[in-house]
Amino acid sequence: LQAAREPVVVTHHGKDAHVLISLDEYRRLGDGGREARDACLRDSQILLLESVRDALILLDREGHVVALNPAASDMFEIAAAALVGQPLTEVLPTIGTSCIYPHITRMIDHRERFSGELPSLVRPGQWLRADLVPLPVGGAIILRDVTEIVAARECASAQQAAIRAIDVDAGIGHALISVRDTV
Repeated sequence: LQAAREPVVVTHHGKDAHVLISLDEYRRLGDGGREARDACLRDSQILLLESVRDALILLDREGHVVALNPAASDMFEIAAAALVGQPLTEVLPTIGTSCIYPHITRMIDHRERFSGELPSLVRPGQWLRADLVPLPVGGAIILRDVTEIVAARECASAQQAAIRAIDVDAGIGHALISVRDTV
């Protein structure tokens, strides 16, 4: 009964061994630790979001932009504050006609993942790798510039086609000429 009013210290051979406290006091001790952990986790998530090099856009269940990282703001050349709270189709008008838009709606509606390469939504000639990840709040769109990888793949494909043509027809040749006009 005394522990309900104030803590009771139990000693063993003159040293403090146990402390008896009320159940309410005990619950308050646990809540404070949980709140501190939750705040630390939120801060860590914000730091992670800001440090990722890929463009990262978080959407809610209605398709509105909830958050985006600096890489996404740089990719679309728009300030992050202007994008938060806006529908994705207003932020990026070209996304409504893009091949990725049906996948975004399926991610939000049916929690379906998607990963693939697509032409850029803002710059001609640029290619992006898109990863769609469903989240409890809606979903995340992760975009990475893969223009150089796609160009290297196209170059390798052209080289393979030339090699196959040379193998099929002996009349086709391939020579590389240096700046000094030597083979």
